[in-house]
Amino acid sequence: MAPKGKFVERSGVVEQIHIVPGEGMPFFDLRRSTQTVRVYLGPMRLLLQENFNPKAGQEVIVKGYQADECIIASEVTIVAQKRTLRLRDEHGWPVWRGGFGRTR
Repeated sequence: MAPKGKFVERSGVVEQIHIVPGEGMPFFDLRRSTQTVRVYLGPMRLLLQENFNPKAGQEVIVKGYQADECIIASEVTIVAQKRTLRLRDEHGWPVWRGGFGRTR
């Protein structure tokens, strides 16, 4: 299912990474001045496959969908590495699932 909510772009610093095997999607806390927001990524296997490993203290740019108190990431860029991981297509469908109307 594509996420619902307003499409946003936020930049800030990764404060803490949360990866708990078997406990859902990895996420990190994005700190922007005095505000911190949770950013959900994609499945761990995709992050490993793409060798995408943001670290605490790194500046990132997040594009995604605002959902209550968090952001469902569509794209995350690690600024210093000039490295971007695309997680969702232009309609918000997860790229790891083949997207809307497509099968793997």
